[in-house]
Amino acid sequence: MTAALLVLLGKLDPLTDDNSDGTLGKKVFNPKGLLRQLSIKYDEYAEATQQDSHELLRHLIDGIMMEEQDVSYLFLCEVR
Repeated sequence: MTAALLVLLGKLDPLTDDNSDGTLGKKVFNPKGLLRQLSIKYDEYAEATQQDSHELLRHLIDGIMMEEQDVSYLFLCEVR
């Protein structure tokens, strides 16, 4: 989920050069990858129905925190 968020945020960067002619221009915002990752952990996003943005943000932050805890736990196990 964290990786999908980073990819999405990278696409929002106005300084990135995505156009084939080398010019900066308007970009299309498509959150499909992030919603796909959310739907893996939370079933209510699988059907692509409209959801409350506050609820989506809460699930997104919770998912990132859980991934961070998993990585921290694996790191601590390797150190020991």
